[in-house]
Amino acid sequence: MQIIAKKGVKLFRDFYIDMDIKPYSVPKNIRLPIGFENDKIEMIKNIGDRVEKFDIIAYVKNGIPVYSSISGKITDLFSNAVKEYSQKIKYAVIESDERDTPSYPLWEVKGNYNEEELLEIIKKSAIVNEPFSGFLNDFINPSTKYQKIIIDCVDDQPYDLSKTATLLNYQNEVFEGAKILARTFKIPKIELLIMKNFRTEEFIKSKIDDIDIVLVKGKYPAEPEIVQYAHKNTALRVGVQCCKALYRAAFFGEPQISHIVTVWGDGALKPANCEVLNGTPTKHLLEKCSANGILERVVAGGVMKGYVVSTESSLLRWDGALTVMPLKKHNKTYHCVNCGRCAEVCPMELAPYFILRNSNKTSEKIAKNLCAGMCVYCGACSYICPSRQPLGQKIREYNNFLYGGGEK
Repeated sequence: MQIIAKKGVKLFRDFYIDMDIKPYSVPKNIRLPIGFENDKIEMIKNIGDRVEKFDIIAYVKNGIPVYSSISGKITDLFSNAVKEYSQKIKYAVIESDERDTPSYPLWEVKGNYNEEELLEIIKKSAIVNEPFSGFLNDFINPSTKYQKIIIDCVDDQPYDLSKTATLLNYQNEVFEGAKILARTFKIPKIELLIMKNFRTEEFIKSKIDDIDIVLVKGKYPAEPEIVQYAHKNTALRVGVQCCKALYRAAFFGEPQISHIVTVWGDGALKPANCEVLNGTPTKHLLEKCSANGILERVVAGGVMKGYVVSTESSLLRWDGALTVMPLKKHNKTYHCVNCGRCAEVCPMELAPYFILRNSNKTSEKIAKNLCAGMCVYCGACSYICPSRQPLGQKIREYNNFLYGGGEK
């Protein structure tokens, strides 16, 4: 079985990176993302309070807990706007006391669960479903008769192998996590979606451990084709890190307080796949991977789809990559030459150059006529543009301004 992405761009992908995962190290302090301000945040701890690892700091989105990933003292609470999102994110600054004392299981564990019990564990373990940049609890509908589970292991961005590294290092945990979902919700089939490269050759078989393999080929981005495939097959789509976290929650009573991140790019002398505690400052990761020289920018979430972060900020729970880009001499942008390449590669068949030209207008009617809201922010238009126009970034800002209440 294959999924072929025919629309988009061909990307150069370098796979020469150590696929072992570096264990996390406890930073001096963390900036823990609590949630978006519109998430109805209920704070449990406040400035001056001491917290232990796995203590609940707050509840967000219908009672999902936010756990401290280290032991220490809360020294600040603040909100910060992330330009690519239309609302502010609230953070808690916690100074570490350098103790790392795990105390799970936090709840009773057993071999099998009914639907209600497993949904409760998914909720209180705050598991993130990384393909959707949100909590797994929001993407399971018990009333839906799913025909299959799709384990998404598609790393289609350059400098991002976090999914592949998770699968290679935690294969049993990933598969067992998916099987828990399949048994509990009576889903008859499990499939693993994976891109073919020499790192994944051992998985390129027709079936592994009763799990079917689906190869994803073609151009970047593969996302629209995967979404269509999942919808057509009434599938529950989950990420590899999500499956691993579910296994840990169901069998060890452990909430998700860390995730795997690929730290790479021309500015990282020692690129690596790292386990990262929630709230770890990017500066800590850059030092760990020997970022060198004057950096032009650091991009979280992948070089194609991601957003620029400062060295003092922290990654969000679903960010699987941190790309380090050194300063280069020739980074000038030029006027649009009307070549139309951005429209040729757009997987949603939009006209990015027309949207860019109208981005200074605040008319929702114009945006609707240009279908700007259909953009999936893959960045293929920016990648192919000979004038180096930041098309993807501008379209995201335009949509946030029109529909999300953000600043232009």
